[in-house]
Amino acid sequence: MNDKLPRHSVAQFDKEIKELKDLVLRMAGAVEQRVASVVEAISESNSERAQWIIDSDSEINNLEREVDEMCVGIMARRQPVAIDLRLIITALKLTTDLERIGDETQRIARVIKKLNFSTTPEEMKQTLRELGSRVISMLRDAIDSYARNDVELSTRTRKQDKYADQHYKTLLEDQLPDFIRNNIHH
Repeated sequence: MNDKLPRHSVAQFDKEIKELKDLVLRMAGAVEQRVASVVEAISESNSERAQWIIDSDSEINNLEREVDEMCVGIMARRQPVAIDLRLIITALKLTTDLERIGDETQRIARVIKKLNFSTTPEEMKQTLRELGSRVISMLRDAIDSYARNDVELSTRTRKQDKYADQHYKTLLEDQLPDFIRNNIHH
């Protein structure tokens, strides 16, 4: 049995992995754009921006489907092992998380459409901007760690999650309940 693959097979496999990675990064960029847009929609009370987020959710879903199909195709054709299999599994897990983030931005956009954020207290706007900035930074770092196969950056990014959780908890427990109670449109 010959353990060496013909050069054209290796080159084709490398091309497929690059295309997969590029597609994942395209999806990540689209999700990052939605996160930035939802922060903008809140801080500027921009219901048109919120509507764009709601209307464009299908792009994220379609990209996830494309990644899934590409991964299944690569696994069926190439039967990857070790590092190559880990790359494909990472792509699948990452796109699942990205799709969830996209869904969350859509949910937030729906809330923006129901609430009057023009009356948002400055303290709450500041918390939202800081949280949004932190989340976008973490998302970029996570994407960069994937693009560069940088385990160290991935680990640092995961540790930043506590900081974002603190801002989120402050927002949910201290600021948002009163704001929602005072601003729901009937």
